Amino acid sequence: RVAAWPLRSRSMFLDCLQFSVGECRDIAVPCNVLWDTVTDIDSYPTIFSLVHSIERYDTRRVSPDGEKGSGPTGRIKVGAKWRLTRISQVENKQYGADVTVTAMSEQPDRYSITASMENLLGSTCMHTQIIEPVGEKNRDGSFSSCRYTIIMAMVPHGLFVNLWGTLFCRVCIKKRVYSVLEQDIEDVALYCGESKSFREKQVIKDFVKT
Repeated sequence: RVAAWPLRSRSMFLDCLQFSVGECRDIAVPCNVLWDTVTDIDSYPTIFSLVHSIERYDTRRVSPDGEKGSGPTGRIKVGAKWRLTRISQVENKQYGADVTVTAMSEQPDRYSITASMENLLGSTCMHTQIIEPVGEKNRDGSFSSCRYTIIMAMVPHGLFVNLWGTLFCRVCIKKRVYSVLEQDIEDVALYCGESKSFREKQVIKDFVKT
């Protein structure tokens, strides 16, 4: 029999496994426009090229082709829950996670939303999106641009670590997550800009899914 780890040893082990990955970008849209975009989870399959579908636990569902089921509508709030299904960039397969909004803040100079994700890539995660104004103010005191930051804090599950090793988990997962964050920020920027390249990307995405 293997003796149970002392509490301190287990705490040190978890501290060793924890890591965060972040990415940011300045986007030429006002903060409120970007905030409306990232809090509209029903539109995630359209906004994000690596999101296959969203299934809200209030019975509302949005499929990849944009068809919506019955159920409550409206923006998300603290306590909102949904099932997120993503497309892996590596294996071109789908993987999912349950998402719960744990905190939201809407201030004139800072918007933020934090959500917990269970069993995402073999990890427990905290996903935070932050929107802040950047650049010079307009004559009316508003800003035309904002900085969009995404931070993913992760703790790989013990079984996953036992199979692959601590160092491999950290390196492998961090690389994959960083790539996903880069793509998510790019998708948001393109969506808010209504660019031609975004519409072309959606055509490719729909073709891959079929």
